[in-house]
Amino acid sequence: MIRRLLSTILCWLCLNIAFDAVAGAREPLRVVPLDWGLASTLFALGVDVPALAEKKGYADWVGQENLSDDIVDLGLRLAPDMERLRGIDPDLILISPQFSSIAPRLETVAKTKVFATFTPDKTPLDNSIRITRELGSLLNTGARAERLVGSTEKALEDLRQSRLNASATCAVLIVNFVDERHIRVFADGSLYGDVLKAGNIDNAWKRPTNYWGFSTAPASALLDYPDAMLIAVGPTPLPVARILDAADGSHARNNLLDHLPSVAKGRLRMLPPIWSFGGLPEAKILAEALTAATLPDCPHE
Repeated sequence: MIRRLLSTILCWLCLNIAFDAVAGAREPLRVVPLDWGLASTLFALGVDVPALAEKKGYADWVGQENLSDDIVDLGLRLAPDMERLRGIDPDLILISPQFSSIAPRLETVAKTKVFATFTPDKTPLDNSIRITRELGSLLNTGARAERLVGSTEKALEDLRQSRLNASATCAVLIVNFVDERHIRVFADGSLYGDVLKAGNIDNAWKRPTNYWGFSTAPASALLDYPDAMLIAVGPTPLPVARILDAADGSHARNNLLDHLPSVAKGRLRMLPPIWSFGGLPEAKILAEALTAATLPDCPHE
């Protein structure tokens, strides 16, 4: 047992020494993030990202911005193409805890560091601030990291200020539609939920959430919240978008979504994709979107 422990410690020391040696020899470092939230943060810090996993999925769920043709697609996030990864010759690979099962394989290519945005204490926004600063220190982008923290905090403060003069504001349900019958609802422990909390906006969903701060529920659950404001974050499946876009009576009302009180009362806001498992860039984007969304006053009827 002791011999195994010493061997583990020795391997860890060797990896760190090797990483420090490479870091001293090559600047800037070649950093490959397998986690999309970490990738988004790197882009925001101005760090060159030579490769991503599931590049098309990143474009759909996180956004096209920053995606250039020369960024290599590594394939699946949990099963990246190891030959392509070696060809990138990274100095550092970044993952979240959900990738821990493949960490030993990744370590054969380059030093691999784990950054956890979602943790049992359910504070993803605070964790994102910490991670941004840690990445800034690690990658010599500390000034940019502080600017990102500052601009996010300003966006959250602007959101708070926008609600100060609003009376009888609706509580909010913030969802992502899986399909016409199923939704993910974000509340306690989610990045979306933390943004609502920071903006002093009441989250209507008080039911238990999972490790990432959301509940999977039937779309019919929205009928239980007749006074709530509904925020639908993309990507929204095309059949759902068509129904919600036409919910003004321009077509036959024959779907559950047509009869949602939030839709009938004009309390629906549809937002573009904002990666729910992201970090400070996504928190900032959501705060700015909510500030611009002119959330209506909502007296109980």
